[in-house]
Amino acid sequence: MAEATALLGLGRRDEARARAVAAHDACLAVLGPDHRRTEEARELRGRIGT
Repeated sequence: MAEATALLGLGRRDEARARAVAAHDACLAVLGPDHRRTEEARELRGRIGT
């Protein structure tokens, strides 16, 4: 998620989107849908527009 956030800040939206989706998928698989990190990843995807 840190990489996605940094890339978004640099205006590299497509790369940020790919990292955010991967982070969300990983959190969802490992931590489940109700974990706070999964929610953070979901919010990041929302900010990027995925």
